[in-house]
Amino acid sequence: MAAFRDGDGTSGRGSYFYSFDGSNELPLDPSALGASTTENVTLHALLCMLEIDRTQDPIVRGCTTDTSKHDQRYFMITLLARGEADCTNSANCNAEALVSTKIGSFGPGGGAGGPGVPLTARTAVPLSGTVEIATNPNGGGVGVPISSWVNANNGSACDVAGDPIDPVSGSYSTCERHEWYGVDEFPADYKCPTQNCACLKSDDRLLSYADGNERILSMDIVPDDSFPCDLFQYMFGIPKSNYQAVIDLVPPQNRLTDCDSLDTDSVGLYWISGSECDFKTQVGTAENPVFLISAAGNTKVSAGASMFGVLMVTDAEVSNADFTGNGHATIYGAAIMDAEMEHFNGTFQIVYIETVIEQALDRGNFGAVAGAWTDFHPSWQ
Repeated sequence: MAAFRDGDGTSGRGSYFYSFDGSNELPLDPSALGASTTENVTLHALLCMLEIDRTQDPIVRGCTTDTSKHDQRYFMITLLARGEADCTNSANCNAEALVSTKIGSFGPGGGAGGPGVPLTARTAVPLSGTVEIATNPNGGGVGVPISSWVNANNGSACDVAGDPIDPVSGSYSTCERHEWYGVDEFPADYKCPTQNCACLKSDDRLLSYADGNERILSMDIVPDDSFPCDLFQYMFGIPKSNYQAVIDLVPPQNRLTDCDSLDTDSVGLYWISGSECDFKTQVGTAENPVFLISAAGNTKVSAGASMFGVLMVTDAEVSNADFTGNGHATIYGAAIMDAEMEHFNGTFQIVYIETVIEQALDRGNFGAVAGAWTDFHPSWQ
């Protein structure tokens, strides 16, 4: 199969068209479609790689053949069908119908494109226990590490009503990833190779820390007075009030009422409802991460648990939903907190791994584009 760019000024401009062995017809058996010997059916396809620019409105700027502007998560295929009937031979038919429809891909990070920081927090963090974050080394630009994007939108509907970083009886520390791992070369599977990975205060390895009365918050923590109150709108381009539309993006088999079945074989997008999501083991892998959206009443990570991908905890279904961490638990990827962070009994770690996040967001769905079917073409495309 070959895909060629179309630049002849037709409605497929900026797209690719299907071609194989000199033919641009899709290899279909018309008899399988119910066509008789007096009927002809042909099908063609155009591939549109969508240009996404999140600084513009609308963010979808159209089709592009400039590979530097391609985002592999977002594309659309137009299927063009010609049906002919009452044919006396292959070239002489008395009736014709021209129809088209579109099918498209959609990734779960369809809003702002996914988290660019290890921790995005609409609520205050932490209230107790210990939080360690290994930064996105280029989150604020090349060489500018960012660990946390926190809500300082005072006077808004999502006002935290206090300091968004408030350790009270716990501690908070951030560091560069190589400092957290304690090695110069990251493990191939990104898992901590020892039991001693940590952001340590010794040897000036910390960027920010808060411990009791001692508190240094560096540039890696970004309190934002324009923080978006609706993280659903930010993440998915869909208001939280319409969260069912996000559930509809999730494969039916991945809509669960607890997290008991999640393990290293889990991959892709999940939605968790119910009273509790408690994962006690490793969920996902570096090669096959998850995007786990928990709308459970309580979401917790138990001692020794880890997750590869993106964890989003939300109060979309339960208004007082919360998150707790127990023991030593690690997220390799990013966490988005759209619910209360209740407490941490032990050490909760987030290690930003860009490739893991990208893979988690890549695993969207594929389906028909609403309203795209049409049966009238003034000029055949």
